[in-house]
Amino acid sequence: MPGLTNPWVYLTNGGESGRQAVVLIATDDEWVVRAVESILTPQGYTVARARDAAEAIERARSLLPEVVLLDMKLKGLSGIEVCRVLRSVPEIPRSTPLLLLTRVPPVREERVEALRAGAWDLLSMPFDSEEFLLKLESSTAATRDAREAWQAGLVDPATGLYNARGLVWRVNELAAEAARYHRPLACVALSPEQENHTGSPQERRVIATAVTRVADVMRRGSRGSDVLGRLTPQEFVIVLPDTSHAGGARVAERLAASADASTALALGGSARIRMHSGYYGVDDFGEANLEPVDLLTRATRALRRPRQIRGDDDRS
Repeated sequence: MPGLTNPWVYLTNGGESGRQAVVLIATDDEWVVRAVESILTPQGYTVARARDAAEAIERARSLLPEVVLLDMKLKGLSGIEVCRVLRSVPEIPRSTPLLLLTRVPPVREERVEALRAGAWDLLSMPFDSEEFLLKLESSTAATRDAREAWQAGLVDPATGLYNARGLVWRVNELAAEAARYHRPLACVALSPEQENHTGSPQERRVIATAVTRVADVMRRGSRGSDVLGRLTPQEFVIVLPDTSHAGGARVAERLAASADASTALALGGSARIRMHSGYYGVDDFGEANLEPVDLLTRATRALRRPRQIRGDDDRS
């Protein structure tokens, strides 16, 4: 199911999402899966599946589906217990509807217990397809409204990349995974600067063009798993999973050269822009004894160091 391993990646494409609404169904009952797919797939939904409680929790974390359907009799944990777990997972918005599926009409005690666990509703099977679709439509609409409002606080509106808050949130996620599996993790920072500072409106227009070109180059030159962001008005960051310090150096060199060429082409030689880059990475984040945000601060420190040294020389 391509494109679902990281549903937040679309933020790096100007905020445009190309994915369909994702419904995760957790059950080992093939008949239930086929029944749900026969109803939802023709309506444009993408149906993902988990066969037991552990897989349901893992897939909910990785896919961030619009709706989760949980069989009351899941293997490993009951549907109600999985509800409790999912409501405690920070990555899963509490606005995500969790619907429990039961084969017999639920009694009042079951409904109350399910609601206390964080479920939105209990649906008796077999269910009426029209009623089921109407419930799903209202659920997915609520999820997307809440998600868009939440994402608005994480995205730089000018570029569609993550802002500083979004970068910190995402680097914490990537660092946790890298530490768990002892994987490498790197960060590259880029910034355009006009060689002769005048503070004029012309310089500001030139920098604005360069900023746009840097964002475009980062989008074109990144993988789907990379996290792209704008840390300050002129500083950009790309966090690179499964990339060592040496790999970060290569990415920094390649992106800086591409951004230089793209900016020069756009400006037609009318202004001299220098593209600065910095990077930092570790081969095993689990052994590195770093805080996740250290990746950002060390890469940006490397980015700023040449300019700080040059500024000290100018004052001497």
